[in-house]
Amino acid sequence: MPDGSTPADVVPLSAWQVEQVRLTAFSQEVVPLAKAAEWWQDVTGIAPTGKQEANAPGQPPIVIVQGEWSEGILTIQRQPGRIDWFFTPGPSAAAKAPFALMPQPSKRVETIHKVGSWLKKQKAVSRLAFGLVLMQPMTDQTSANKRLQVLLKDSVVLDPESRDFIYQINRPRNSQVLPGQKINRISKWMVVAVRMMQIALTPTGVAPMHMAGPEHVACRLEIDVNTPADLPESALQPNLTQVFTELIEMGLEIQKAGDVS
Repeated sequence: MPDGSTPADVVPLSAWQVEQVRLTAFSQEVVPLAKAAEWWQDVTGIAPTGKQEANAPGQPPIVIVQGEWSEGILTIQRQPGRIDWFFTPGPSAAAKAPFALMPQPSKRVETIHKVGSWLKKQKAVSRLAFGLVLMQPMTDQTSANKRLQVLLKDSVVLDPESRDFIYQINRPRNSQVLPGQKINRISKWMVVAVRMMQIALTPTGVAPMHMAGPEHVACRLEIDVNTPADLPESALQPNLTQVFTELIEMGLEIQKAGDVS
């Protein structure tokens, strides 16, 4: 598809549900726990409820700050070389087996977009990424395969009776914000099927596990849109928020239009 054109939606955004939304900023900055907590509060306007720090010999500490916000869980995770912001389902959604999902994807993406207020204050960011994990619960494997075939068009031929399907591809595209640079557009498509296991306790011990209840099936899409690893920091740094917006737009296009160039 030529740059700048807008594909017709294959599956509306409302048909998907969200497992995770992510902003990743690659940076060598060492972030103390107190500073990460301050970042979290600056974005949300409230204090975080969870803070932890893990130390490894010879490495900067891994810092995690999180709390409930905007009907989900917002988490900052600082590990060597990168800072991740995750938005995931809250406790009420997580309690709904077998898939912990949030409806209204556009609302969830807008939530992580608000982290842009933090991003524009950052220095020495060498790379940027937007991640989105979506699922569509389906009635069975056959219906899931048919849905993915529509989204993947001619990229693959997926038989309705196929099982254990996984398809991943990177379709780079020219950036409209960073002239002469290509944005990586990685998508991973699959069908997942889960079934509850039941364990029975007997006077002689634990009986063998057996399947309990119906099989739960869903289409799953993992999107990772990111700037190239060799992009000069001097080109990215002045355009952080604009690039992040572009990454989000490209990610949402994949979810709407399927596997397009």
